[in-house]
Amino acid sequence: MKIQKNRKGLSLIVSLLMVVLLIFVAIGIFWFATRGILEEGTEQLELGSKCLEINVEATAMNCTAGVCDVTYTRKAGGEDIAGIKLVISDGTESHTETIEEALNPLDTKTKTGIISGLTTPTSVEVAVYFKTTSGEDHICTPNVFTLV
Repeated sequence: MKIQKNRKGLSLIVSLLMVVLLIFVAIGIFWFATRGILEEGTEQLELGSKCLEINVEATAMNCTAGVCDVTYTRKAGGEDIAGIKLVISDGTESHTETIEEALNPLDTKTKTGIISGLTTPTSVEVAVYFKTTSGEDHICTPNVFTLV
């Protein structure tokens, strides 16, 4: 007399393990595909919140024969910045000057000798920027100072 072995229980366990393994593989593939997008979005949110905490304004601008001196002040709060971009404009043309130096909270500095080439500048925009993890500049929304 032959005894039959019941192999149905064993094949059910193997099938269940295969399904669980396929689920883990699918989760891994999904995570690998979306990880970069999530990290990039997180970095943009962090930089945006940093921009909201920083306030740098031009307080004075004096231009003579296309050479300008701009005084700017940083308000309290926020993290360290990578630098400032000054955009001097006469309404139709503009000149951008990048200042890569530390500006601590409550500091006031004057950048002298900016050769703008503009005969009658009317405004200056002050934009703070941060460096991203890839080394690119993330420029915050500028504050505009208009000569009266």
